[in-house]
Amino acid sequence: MASKRTTNQAIALANETVLPIFLVFTALFTAVACLLGVQVAQGKDPVLGEAKIVRPQRKVLVRKVVVVKKVTMILTPRLLPAQLALALLPPGPPEART
Repeated sequence: MASKRTTNQAIALANETVLPIFLVFTALFTAVACLLGVQVAQGKDPVLGEAKIVRPQRKVLVRKVVVVKKVTMILTPRLLPAQLALALLPPGPPEART
């Protein structure tokens, strides 16, 4: 019987001390979470360090340059051999050619 009384007393003692310990740890956790929340809201995150001012990045302008070669062909009518010979003669009066 003595062992039953000690176990019952131990259980009763354990039940009486669980709630205050739970409440103390809950209060401490809540306090630490609130302090960290206030620090983060102020920009003083203990993990990331001080808040840094972020400058917006410059916009990069990308231009596509298209190079087009324009080829112009001047078509001349085909000359007959006699006309070709006349075209190759130096300019001048016809009397000087003979």
